[in-house]
Amino acid sequence: MTFSDGWNRIAGWSGTSLSKVYLWGLDLSGTTQGAGGVGGLLSMLDVGTSVSYYPTYDGKGNVSESINSNGSGAAMLAAHFEYDPFGNLTAGTSGTAAAFPYRFSTKPQDPVSGLLYYGYRWYDPLTGRWPSREAYKTEGFDFQHALEGAVWSSCMAGDCTMGSITDSMAAAMLDHFKSDLLP
Repeated sequence: MTFSDGWNRIAGWSGTSLSKVYLWGLDLSGTTQGAGGVGGLLSMLDVGTSVSYYPTYDGKGNVSESINSNGSGAAMLAAHFEYDPFGNLTAGTSGTAAAFPYRFSTKPQDPVSGLLYYGYRWYDPLTGRWPSREAYKTEGFDFQHALEGAVWSSCMAGDCTMGSITDSMAAAMLDHFKSDLLP
């Protein structure tokens, strides 16, 4: 079981025992979670072994190395990773990589399936796809709120002027989402 603060895991439990503790700093956005935590993990403590893992990053927020320390002052390279644009490992050393699960986009990777967990869905780097459905295709999704957010984002990007999206245009877009994108 894990506990999170927004996008960032802060603790992991095994049964009733604390097993992992995570320390986060600023991510690529310069805030604590503006980029979903990408590039912001500072360390992970494995409570059972008393070993701390410190990730290093490439320019895109992907974990490129994992350095571990057992508290005696000696640090060593635990693993090295290089990725293709979809998150597949192209080069690397395994070392004790399994003990530190964070990889591409600073997301935890399942050791069995190889899927990366992005908070709401899993991502498959082998296919470059998300195995699960989009949130807007599920029950209970607030289309109106999402539409308003999309229109606002579009206007902020300079694609429209304020007031150019009328209520009838918004309603037509909403109908399109409902009819064409829902199962």
